[in-house]
Amino acid sequence: MEVRKGSHILINDPSNPAQDSILLSRLLSFCLVATALLVCRRSYAGVEPTAGTFIYDGTPIDEFHCVPADSGQHPAVIMIHSCGKIGFGHEEYRQMCRSLAEHSYYAEFVEYYSKTGAPNCAQFSIDPENNLSAQLPLPSEVYIRTIHAAIDSLQDNPHVDATRIGLLAFGDGVVEALTIGPDRPANVRAIVGYYANVTPRLKAGVIKAKLFPPTLMLRGDGDSRVSGSYSAELEDDLAEHGGEHEVHVYPGAEHGFNFHEARGFDAYASKDAWTRTLAFLDAHLL
Repeated sequence: MEVRKGSHILINDPSNPAQDSILLSRLLSFCLVATALLVCRRSYAGVEPTAGTFIYDGTPIDEFHCVPADSGQHPAVIMIHSCGKIGFGHEEYRQMCRSLAEHSYYAEFVEYYSKTGAPNCAQFSIDPENNLSAQLPLPSEVYIRTIHAAIDSLQDNPHVDATRIGLLAFGDGVVEALTIGPDRPANVRAIVGYYANVTPRLKAGVIKAKLFPPTLMLRGDGDSRVSGSYSAELEDDLAEHGGEHEVHVYPGAEHGFNFHEARGFDAYASKDAWTRTLAFLDAHLL
């Protein structure tokens, strides 16, 4: 393990004998994944996602949420999806929702494409120089304002303590979370970002904030869509402009490693990342 600017980074070191145990753990995780899914479904038996909407600028925005079984106000976690077709990762997001509610969080998945319709994600593809070829600026102001509206909609929710909100974001959504978090210090107390889709232009836009909430960044060093060097630069900037900051890099893991629909699904990285996600949220929201 290498320690860099307060960040804990797992790196792939072929000369390290411990790497064999990592590979063995992955194999065991793949063998047990079916059993684990059955156990998860049993543990979530009392919590089911509920579809809903909130209004932003006169437009109904689709969402689904999971409410903890115990009464009273709870910290909230808003899930911010990446660029993809509507419905991508549907079961995983629902499973995260259930898991968060079982962990005493009010969880909400925001379909922030509700106002605009899904974009053509091919426009967000990265060329060999790792520059976005998108015509639509990222992060999108419409998407950001929609997520701000989601936070606003929680202010009067009787199940939610709106002074303790976490943002759980994926891919392109990480940049949106990092843009929103510093603007809502009274609400957003933690950010967890999976495989941030970042380029120098996006990084420059994000690092305008003077102070970030505690952040946890999770990614794989086998990510064929996102440059590891640009991700590392962003992580260094976050460490310099924020409080507690952690980074975990999974050897060989691809972009979208926690989604079965993604080509790089990795059972070991997915399970470990979720454990770290819950621990980090607990440390800053509970």
